[in-house]
Amino acid sequence: MTPGGVAYCANDQDLLTWVHMTEVLSFLDAWIRYTEPAMTMADQDRYFVEMAAVAERLGVDEAPRSRTEVLQRIGAMRSQLRADARSREVAALILRPPRPSLDGVPLALVQCAAVDLLPGWARRLHRLTGSGPARPLVASGTLTLARTLRWALC
Repeated sequence: MTPGGVAYCANDQDLLTWVHMTEVLSFLDAWIRYTEPAMTMADQDRYFVEMAAVAERLGVDEAPRSRTEVLQRIGAMRSQLRADARSREVAALILRPPRPSLDGVPLALVQCAAVDLLPGWARRLHRLTGSGPARPLVASGTLTLARTLRWALC
């Protein structure tokens, strides 16, 4: 039940599709920003086709198969999106500042990078601010962290 009293089901097609689209787009945008800035649109669309097959196995009836289709469908849903006390509570939990220590720096970088990856309209909806003038430092630090993790895991 939503705060407005509207019943919903977690396997509702619109909800499943929304989660799939936003998750896949977010992962791809992070990959492009921190790994492959020159990724072609053809390669991006191939990724959406591959991920659509996964989504359909998980119950999504008609997963989008291109960046253009994803952006159009997200745009069509924007008027239905709301930020409320529950969404702010979840965001506050996820974005809670880490303890002031060196081991909190990687988490703080990832949190800032995640907010920076949100479209401006989504940041405004949730009253989040990007890293602004510090964005190059956040991007550089996140890239360094990603490369270090990749090196450590290989």
